Amino acid sequence: MSVHAPSRVHIAMPAAVQRHVATNVTRGLAVAGVLLCADVRLDLWYSQGFRDIPTIGLHEVASGQPQVLAEVAEYVAVVFGGLASWMLWRQSR
Repeated sequence: MSVHAPSRVHIAMPAAVQRHVATNVTRGLAVAGVLLCADVRLDLWYSQGFRDIPTIGLHEVASGQPQVLAEVAEYVAVVFGGLASWMLWRQSR
């Protein structure tokens, strides 16, 4: 009895399907970034007392873990949103 390595099945997808999947993945990552940022900002607003600060945004510094997480999520949303927009624009040409 001989033992063989399992054969790998390669399923070829058409290029259009691959582009569609890649576009949907980048759109999903952009949405995840927006939702994460919104969740952190709402937590900061309601639980951390940011709603009691008289002026928000003039001298605010991202110093705590939630603020840094929200900032990273915003960067993720912008980068993947821009990438998804570019991919959709390219597919429409």
